[in-house]
Amino acid sequence: MPAIINSGAAYIAAKTGANEPVEITQFVLADIDGLDHTQSVNLAEVMPAANEIVHQAAVSQKGYLTPDKVVYSLSMDTGDGDFNFNWLGLAASDGTLVAVAYVPRTLKTATANGVQGNNITRNFLLQFADAQLATGITVPAETWQIDLSAWLNAMDVRERESNRDIYGRASFFGDAWKVVLDGGDYKVQPGIGYIEGIRIVNPSEIVIAAPSALPKELCLDVSLQKDVNQVSAVVTFLWDTR
Repeated sequence: MPAIINSGAAYIAAKTGANEPVEITQFVLADIDGLDHTQSVNLAEVMPAANEIVHQAAVSQKGYLTPDKVVYSLSMDTGDGDFNFNWLGLAASDGTLVAVAYVPRTLKTATANGVQGNNITRNFLLQFADAQLATGITVPAETWQIDLSAWLNAMDVRERESNRDIYGRASFFGDAWKVVLDGGDYKVQPGIGYIEGIRIVNPSEIVIAAPSALPKELCLDVSLQKDVNQVSAVVTFLWDTR
């Protein structure tokens, strides 16, 4: 379980006693050999050795849950990595280690060589008397503790549904995606179309292999799929097998 350690308790007591703000500004991640994440945090914990610290970053977001509970969040995107971590610490602006959590050993990877890295968010809840007042946090945590993936997926759905209202089940500009026979070859013409609200672009003429037995229907299988950086429309040609 995460815990405010001895140095953190002393820091908070000193700051509140002097009527000064409790300023927690940084996350520290470490990879410590032999650490058992199921055990209770050692209240005499100190900052890990330099060769054990794998990542340090400013607090991404902070908010309050109740007058006595505040939350600090760290967001690591696909530019951070590669490293493993099993120790998580919160540090004050003066470098004091305030709180520590032991976590299962986790791999953080960065995007490289066409392979997408992972996004990781870690939240740290601190509870002490008048925590909101002491830290000066005025933003409720629920304003930023959202499921960003669900929010982005909903945007894609709304865009697709809006396009379908305008263009119907299928619509093509001019001869876009039209199949023509040219000298024995079946060619799909370039252009822009919409299938079930998904915008599909054919930048250049495509030659497709036709089955030996004709006539056959040719269909477009269209879907939105995630790649390294975005969501893209993917089109596949399907011949009727009947």
